[in-house]
Amino acid sequence: MSERGEYRIGTVSKLTGVDPHTIRAWERRYRAIVPRRTDGGTRLYGDGDVHRLRLLKAVTDAGDAIGVVANLSDGDLRTRLSALAGVGDTTRSPTSSSGGRVRVLVLGRGIAERLRERTELEIVREAESVDGLLDAKGAQALVLHLTALGPAPSIALERLQGATGVHTAVVLYEFATRRTLAELARRGAALLRGPLAPAELESSLADLLTLARVPRPATPTTTHDDDPPERLFDDAQLVRLRDIASSVQCECPNHLATLVESLVAFEAYSRRCESVDPEDAELHGRLVRGTGRARAVMEALLVDLMEYDDLTF
Repeated sequence: MSERGEYRIGTVSKLTGVDPHTIRAWERRYRAIVPRRTDGGTRLYGDGDVHRLRLLKAVTDAGDAIGVVANLSDGDLRTRLSALAGVGDTTRSPTSSSGGRVRVLVLGRGIAERLRERTELEIVREAESVDGLLDAKGAQALVLHLTALGPAPSIALERLQGATGVHTAVVLYEFATRRTLAELARRGAALLRGPLAPAELESSLADLLTLARVPRPATPTTTHDDDPPERLFDDAQLVRLRDIASSVQCECPNHLATLVESLVAFEAYSRRCESVDPEDAELHGRLVRGTGRARAVMEALLVDLMEYDDLTF
C-alpha cells in the first residue's frame, strides 16, 4: 500500500484500535512495523503501517501470538484472516461467511460504480445522501464516502447504523481532521484513505470487510509483559508540559504532566525499596509494575492531548 499519509502514534492508535504502548512494543521487540522517524525522533506512520497494524491486531485478537505473526507478510496475514473469518482469499473476493457475496449499502454513487465493476459485492442500495439509505434492509456492511456523510460524519454514521442495523462500516476519505477520524473510529468505522486505483480499492476494501468479520475478544489488545513500559517523556519534557501554554482552557495537559511526574517519582521510589528491602521485594516489585502500567496509561492520554492541541517538542 502506498505511503500517502503520515500520522503520529496517537492518531494511528485511534485509526487501528491498538494502544500506543502496544504499537511501540511490537516495533521494538519484533520489528513488526518500521515507522519513519523525524530528525527529532518522532515516529511517523504511513498508510501502509496503519493497514498492517489493523491486520496484526485482527489476528492477535483472534488468538495468534504477536511473536508468531509479527514478521509475516501482509499477504500471509490476509490468508490467516481469511481462515479465521471463514472466507476465501481476500485479495480476490470479499465473500461473506455464508459463501455468497457481501451485501453492502453504498453512500456515494461514484464509489458504487467502481465497486460494481471491480468487486464481488452485492450492492443492496446506493444513495447520495444518508436519508436515501435509512430504510434499507438486509445489508451486511456500509461503504461510505466521508463527504457524503455531511458536516457531522460521526453523527450521520451513528444514525445509519441505528436505522439499518448494520455496524460494519468502511469510510473512504481523501482529507479529514484527526478529530473527525477519531470520532469515526470510535463508532467502529474502518477508515480507508484515497484516492485509490481500482485494483487497490478492491484489495483494501476486501481486507477491511474481512477484518470486520473476524471474531473479536471481549477485551482490547494489550501486551502481557511483567516489566513496566518504557517512559514516553523524560523529566525535562514533563517540566515543559507542566508549564506550557495550552489552548485547552481546563489546562488538562499541565495537570496530566504533573500526574505523570508523580507516578514516575513513585515508580522510582518503589524500585529503590525493592532493592533495599529483600523481605518486601515481591510487594515492591508489584508496586513498580503496577505504577509503571498506570504511568503508561497517563502518558498515552498525554499524547492524545498533545495531538489534540498540536503540542510538539
